[in-house]
Amino acid sequence: VERKCKIELEELVCAVEKKKREFEDDVQKRHRIEVHELIKKHREEVAEKENQREMDIGELCECVKVLENRLVEQEKKSEQDRDGYEMKVAELKEDMKVVESERDVVVGRNAELEKRVKELEMALLEEQRDQTSPSFAEFASGGKSGSSSGWRSIVVRQLAESERVLFEAQRELRAEKRKLCRKTVEHNTSSAETPKPMIDSKKSQNQRLPLTQL
Repeated sequence: VERKCKIELEELVCAVEKKKREFEDDVQKRHRIEVHELIKKHREEVAEKENQREMDIGELCECVKVLENRLVEQEKKSEQDRDGYEMKVAELKEDMKVVESERDVVVGRNAELEKRVKELEMALLEEQRDQTSPSFAEFASGGKSGSSSGWRSIVVRQLAESERVLFEAQRELRAEKRKLCRKTVEHNTSSAETPKPMIDSKKSQNQRLPLTQL
């Protein structure tokens, strides 16, 4: 019986050890499978992140290209605006020269007209004083000379002509002054409405100097 018990005990021990080895093998096998699955999942996540990063980098590159194109277009537009502004400034300078020359002409003409007006006023005053002189009163009242009526009509015509010339000169003087004022206002308005271009901040200060001086 004791031998039989020992045999059964040995068999049980062998069975337990076998079960133990099987269990350990099964645990190691499951552990290897889980580790393999974790590694596979991690690799998939890393690959997905790499793909997403490459996509993001591609989108960023496209955005950079778009921004560079916009910057180039903006620089071209700024250059065109600056060139147009400089041309406009040159045109305004030429217009200013023309206006100044015309103003000088008008000022000279106004001076001549004022001088002529003063001369006509003096002449008119002289003629009016002559009207009040005794000789004129004598001829105007039908005195001794037989040609008093003819002389009086001549004097009246001269007075009327002098008044007409004086009136025309004064009217021409006022018209010239209005013309000069209108040209000055138009020039100031065109100068104020001239658009200023966008100056590129990358340009050197020496390149912007002519515009700032203006």
